[in-house]
Amino acid sequence: MRNANWLTWHIYAHLWENVVDKITITLYDVVGYVIPGFLSLISIALFFAFLTGNPICLTAIYEVNIFWQIGIAYIAGHLVQAIVSTIWKNKYDTDLRKSNISPEILTKFRESICSIVQADEISHYDILIIENNISDDKISTKVNMFRAFQGLYKGIIGVLALSIVGAIYLLFFPAVGQFAIKGTTIAITNVSLIVLLVSFLGILIVSVKRHNAFVRSRLRTIVSYYVGRNA
Repeated sequence: MRNANWLTWHIYAHLWENVVDKITITLYDVVGYVIPGFLSLISIALFFAFLTGNPICLTAIYEVNIFWQIGIAYIAGHLVQAIVSTIWKNKYDTDLRKSNISPEILTKFRESICSIVQADEISHYDILIIENNISDDKISTKVNMFRAFQGLYKGIIGVLALSIVGAIYLLFFPAVGQFAIKGTTIAITNVSLIVLLVSFLGILIVSVKRHNAFVRSRLRTIVSYYVGRNA
């Protein structure tokens, strides 16, 4: 038994030294992936609970180890981001023009980044390359914060779209409409679904606006850095 405990401790120590300790967690991982991922899991679990009357998915989320919750939410967040990014792609050239930056400054910015990216239109990957070439830690932290919250709102947009589809399905197609968990019965009516739909649409509109605001703040910070550096 003593040898078994020692072996277990040795395995954990080896994993920490060679795997866990090498993992770097960024603000984007938490804000852009874990939070939207967790919200999407809750949304899906609630949909199936109201659809079937069986809260097995909700129970599984509640009962699973917190590290598994974070890990699964992180993966789900990646899926949400990938789906939203495929359907709704950021057009950074358009966003630059809408960021209240003068044409002269934009021309100087394009001249300053021509050695980094050669594309006529700036893509998502070009922006990441441009960001990685920022040498000022304070500016880099600020840009990463804007990027993280851009990712958060993009993820929330995906979760809200998913929730709207689920609410519409429950409204127009047969569903149990209630489930019991820990002795408490939770039910949803058509009126509740309509209220939820209106609320989701309102939050979706606000989230799109907040997402765009963070995109433009991120771009203005990048432009200011490169133009100022080459002034």
